[in-house]
Amino acid sequence: ALVRMNEANNASAHVGEVVYYLRRTKPEDINEMYLNSKREAMYSEISLWERYFDSGDDFLAGNSMSVADVSFFPTLAYIVRLGFDLSRFPRLNMYYIRMCKRPSVQASWPPHWKVSEGSKPLRGL
Repeated sequence: ALVRMNEANNASAHVGEVVYYLRRTKPEDINEMYLNSKREAMYSEISLWERYFDSGDDFLAGNSMSVADVSFFPTLAYIVRLGFDLSRFPRLNMYYIRMCKRPSVQASWPPHWKVSEGSKPLRGL
């Protein structure tokens, strides 16, 4: 669980590079080659997390929630909020749905996420 907890930083970093670039760069100034390389790195990282569920476990480090889930889930929730489509990642999608049902997640959900859709810079990416 501790290894996965630390690996969650990698997911956050790859997502952050794409989101930061899209939010800080004027549409006419976007370098498509650069964006594609960052997008591919993000997808590669998310694919790695999808494979962690090959074991059939419900959570990242077994069948009970651990510090790995507490570290990774906020990044997953963030990318979904920003329009990332989990349909290519069916196990991560099921994990996301399962985690969203947890009372602790519901209680800690940012208040504005409950009442607004937010921007979707990752939609269609």
